[in-house]
Amino acid sequence: MGKGVVLLSEEKNNLKEVVGFPRLLANKLNEGQAFLQQGGRIIITKRTGLCVLEIKAGEELKKGAVKRSLELEFEWREADQSVGAIILGQRPTMISGIAPGPGSY
Repeated sequence: MGKGVVLLSEEKNNLKEVVGFPRLLANKLNEGQAFLQQGGRIIITKRTGLCVLEIKAGEELKKGAVKRSLELEFEWREADQSVGAIILGQRPTMISGIAPGPGSY
């Protein structure tokens, strides 16, 4: 599988909501896996032991004001990338206000 973006989102929200999503995602990854959904697409991420954290901070002058940005990127390799057997699991719950849509699994 080549490199590519499979989910992408950018939205304005209050600070509590913005920092809450990475906190929830980190907790789910710490438990072992997280389900991410956008539209009808669901991505299941499984954490392994070794991860890379990339932090990028930036500044840009726009319309007379400084726009600041902070990007956090986590990278890891899936331990077992074989398809394997189908198992019955729990339905993914709501993640940051996005409920699983009909027909998404």
